[in-house]
Amino acid sequence: MRFSVRLCLIILTVGLIFAYCDKNSVDSKPADQIPDDSNEIMSFDEISQLQRGQRLYLYVNREGLEIERQPVVFDGLYVLGRERLLLCHTENDFLIGAGDSGSPVKTADGRTVGALCYGYYGNSTRFEARVIEDMLGGHSVAQLPQGSFPPEGKRIFPLYFAHGIRRELLERLAQTEMSHYLPDLRYMQFDAPHQRLGRKPSHASLPRGGSTIAIFDVSGDVIHYGAYGSVSLMRNDTLFAFGHRYSIESTPVAGPTYLADMISFIESGATSSKAPMPTQELIGSFVYQDDYGIRIIQSTPPSTFPLLVTLSFNGNTPVTYRHEIASAHSVSLERYLTGAAAGALAWNYIRGLYYYETIKANITANIRTDVQEYQITGEAEDVAYWIDYAISSYVIYDMFEEENDEHFQNLKLTIDMIRP
Repeated sequence: MRFSVRLCLIILTVGLIFAYCDKNSVDSKPADQIPDDSNEIMSFDEISQLQRGQRLYLYVNREGLEIERQPVVFDGLYVLGRERLLLCHTENDFLIGAGDSGSPVKTADGRTVGALCYGYYGNSTRFEARVIEDMLGGHSVAQLPQGSFPPEGKRIFPLYFAHGIRRELLERLAQTEMSHYLPDLRYMQFDAPHQRLGRKPSHASLPRGGSTIAIFDVSGDVIHYGAYGSVSLMRNDTLFAFGHRYSIESTPVAGPTYLADMISFIESGATSSKAPMPTQELIGSFVYQDDYGIRIIQSTPPSTFPLLVTLSFNGNTPVTYRHEIASAHSVSLERYLTGAAAGALAWNYIRGLYYYETIKANITANIRTDVQEYQITGEAEDVAYWIDYAISSYVIYDMFEEENDEHFQNLKLTIDMIRP
């Protein structure tokens, strides 16, 4: 009798172990080993039938260009104003963070139900996903008022980057009338200037649901400025991504978009975030946004204009940097991007000269464009900020008559700095 009981317990235990291992082996598979690459979606009516506690899967990028799927639990569905959102939380304390916006949520059979769009302060395991039908424009959901934000307690998941631009410069710009162009600096990655993009991926590493992408407003010799997000779904030549607006101000005409390489993930109880790097793989152009996400057309070439900035100090050999600025539907946004790039280059240049000095040297800067010349004077640590302010607010605005609202085609700036 005792032997029979022991034998039954052993069989039961072994069975449970195999069942547990089998379940988790599926969850831990890379996404490309799971036969769910279809672009099928689940309608809102079907989503309404999901049961609380049902397991779904979040497709995310955590290493290189690989996509993995993580089990998540469906907590409910609710309509907030004109938004229809799925409430979910991750299993096994898996953390999500800035840059995951747009990551698709799928069923076990591979149908997409939503795209991650909101997270919570202080809790990196809970998130909300936008109903995929709304993101694709397949449902007549009235548009949110422009500039609307998620309710208190939540935050949007964009991850902005400003490589080659010092945080101090943007903090100062945030105190001017240009502040409405600036994203929340708490969710912006600052880094040393990048002289080039990352690696060139293989042809097999094309974007798909969960891939990290980088949209550039400014790119070139020193500065990379834009935002990271994730692909939600591909339909023919169109990538749907982000699950929310890229910017509340303006959309690029055709913003350059690159595949990004995940370097690491920064874990934090409050604001976890990705740490990617753009690759050299141009995947298309960002051409459209609304309150439910953005669209990237793979066959559309980027629309940019060149910015050449030549800097010199006390008559020394001048240096010239070339950057491409994304053409925008708003001339004001083009002016801001141009001014911020030129100001950042001047800032880096001056800080490099005065890195070991604590004195505040007076400097006069002569700024010349094709049609105008300006002279400004400031202290060594402040002159770059004033250059930026002058370029953004005065020089660029004066180059064209405001009523013409003419967009840029190219721009050359020469900034000669003299220390009396």
